[in-house]
Amino acid sequence: DSKDLMPIYSQLNNLAEELNAIIVYPNAQNGSWGLSQKQIEKDLMFFELLLESIRSHYLIDEKNIHLAGMSNGAYFCHMLAKNNSEKIASI
Repeated sequence: DSKDLMPIYSQLNNLAEELNAIIVYPNAQNGSWGLSQKQIEKDLMFFELLLESIRSHYLIDEKNIHLAGMSNGAYFCHMLAKNNSEKIASI
């Protein structure tokens, strides 16, 4: 539901347009980011693949990657920052 709910809830599309930024609303597999170690590892790999896909299509500022999430998405942002602190500017 991220691509449908988050643009309305967060209004981040407006900010992204204003800043000429790229915004991505990924959906969690089965509707929830992983809580078990096995699923967390899969979700972290998903982030790596997603970031690589974005890099292959857009020139991005590697020092300006920011994450936001709500509820389970916020939890996932913290997991990503913990495991990818060198790639994440802020959460």
